Amino acid sequence: MLGHIHIARTGDEEIILEYIENLKKLDDAELLDRSEKNKKLGIVGVHRQGLYLIAFNIVMKERFNDSPLIVEDNGLIKFKETEVK
Repeated sequence: MLGHIHIARTGDEEIILEYIENLKKLDDAELLDRSEKNKKLGIVGVHRQGLYLIAFNIVMKERFNDSPLIVEDNGLIKFKETEVK
């Protein structure tokens, strides 16, 4: 799947905040490793994965000022074509 459209549901914000809290506990190497694993897995279209990817995108941008993901205002979540270093 090339992308995922996130359609907000009740409770999503709390789940995303929990993912953010857990991802912030990882060191840089662990986050970059997760980045590679996420890209290998790809987007499978599951709502919960979309929430995780939104959180992952936020943490990557906070930590590295970049992310392997694009989360558009219309809710589209997709991977960039180039690697984040």
